[in-house]
Amino acid sequence: MPKQSPAQNAANERYKKKNYDRILLQFPLGSRDRLRALAAEAGFSSVNAYIADVLERETGEHFTLRGELPWKAAQNTKSETESNIQWGCISQS
Repeated sequence: MPKQSPAQNAANERYKKKNYDRILLQFPLGSRDRLRALAAEAGFSSVNAYIADVLERETGEHFTLRGELPWKAAQNTKSETESNIQWGCISQS
């Protein structure tokens, strides 16, 4: 993967600041590897997507990042995925 220019890095950081909240979570030492393993076992590409899915299931609110589905892609057909995504976020329908 080609290295990004400083201008592209700055643009990425501006986008993140404008579009995302950053939340620092603290867990006991060694938890990061366990969370990564749990996320992978559940079929998620990231710990962030896994935590967002857990929060969505527990609260009924939506925390999914644009483009990240809170379930295993293999479990969905194209029509299910398309019907559940609205403007890049998960909808209630």
